[in-house]
Amino acid sequence: MSTSPNRFALFILLFALLLSSVWIRRAHAAQLSDQDVKLAEIDEQRQVNEEEEFIEEEDEQEEEEQGLLIQKPAETPAKKPIVLEVVRPAKKGIKTPAKKLLHNFHFHYSVLEGYDRNVKLNSAHKGSFVTDQFFTVNYTNHIQKILFYRLSYGLRSLNDYKFGDENLMDQHFQIQSSVKLHPKLFFEPEYKFNVYREPHDSVANFDQQRVKVGLKHFLYKDILFHKASYIYIHRGYDKFAARLPSDRDIPGPHHRRDNVNAFDYEIGLHPFKNLLFQVHNQFGRNESNDQFFNFYDYNYYQVSPLVIWQPAKKISFVAGFQYERNNYEDRAIRGTQDLENVSSIFGSVFYLFNSHAALGFHWLYTRNGSKLQELDYDNSIFSVGLHLQA
Repeated sequence: MSTSPNRFALFILLFALLLSSVWIRRAHAAQLSDQDVKLAEIDEQRQVNEEEEFIEEEDEQEEEEQGLLIQKPAETPAKKPIVLEVVRPAKKGIKTPAKKLLHNFHFHYSVLEGYDRNVKLNSAHKGSFVTDQFFTVNYTNHIQKILFYRLSYGLRSLNDYKFGDENLMDQHFQIQSSVKLHPKLFFEPEYKFNVYREPHDSVANFDQQRVKVGLKHFLYKDILFHKASYIYIHRGYDKFAARLPSDRDIPGPHHRRDNVNAFDYEIGLHPFKNLLFQVHNQFGRNESNDQFFNFYDYNYYQVSPLVIWQPAKKISFVAGFQYERNNYEDRAIRGTQDLENVSSIFGSVFYLFNSHAALGFHWLYTRNGSKLQELDYDNSIFSVGLHLQA
């Protein structure tokens, strides 16, 4: 009988990382810098391990149905769960192709109620209560234990009780895969398409495409690994007119287009079943066709350490820190080159009721230092959420 870790417990931990990323993304709401995708990269290692556990469970189910279940050789160690020790019994009675297909689908829904201390992200510090909702559906499968892939759709809706102009809706479609080149080496390409909309601020609306290719290598068993990736992002705004150096709009229907090229390196340490350390480093450049002071052209560096710990079956913790430095080449403030230093601390605590429901407490603090007064601010958000899986 398979003893794979509970995917729902794994999901809610990944959700804490996603929540932190989308909160941080609200910084620079009009320009929306590269922050909207960086923290989400942290989940790559755990997603692939989830797929491998799923395959082992499915194979054993098929053997049970045919009466061919045999003991695995003792010299073949079971895959260590990347985070959690919570066990979910294998599903029984999967006999038809339709049921097997349904078994590959997973649905997640989360709703959070919280307080945002600085909704406008400025020095005024006007706060409001907010409702944040997330829905995702994933289809996962494999081909001969060599190719793993996931198709997913996600929807996020944020509603602000006091400042309705800050409401937003974000949809994404994603394809992820992992190809085993060697027992310890994996090629991992990925494509993601985002549709971001703010109902009361159409200038901020954009569509985004992201392509990521990476190589992941296990240095020592499944305890120590690292991964190097290249990332390309194209972001097109619907109504944000690109400007000339004179601050006039470029003649014709020329809307703002941003292109990001980045290199990412991560290293992870999983010394115990219930403990994971991970650090991301990313270097990149954002280039825009908006020519006014080249306001959106900059180089950036980001480092993101993270720890995930499960001290008990029903309790899990996630904590992390992110530092990002943006160096603008031509944006001059008071005669000197502008730069931004963005620091964020985040943490989440989860209590698992069962394999389908959990309660989460989330906190995020962000400090953005900039020579532009309107972009110099700090903010904190606290929320309580209910997380469900089917």
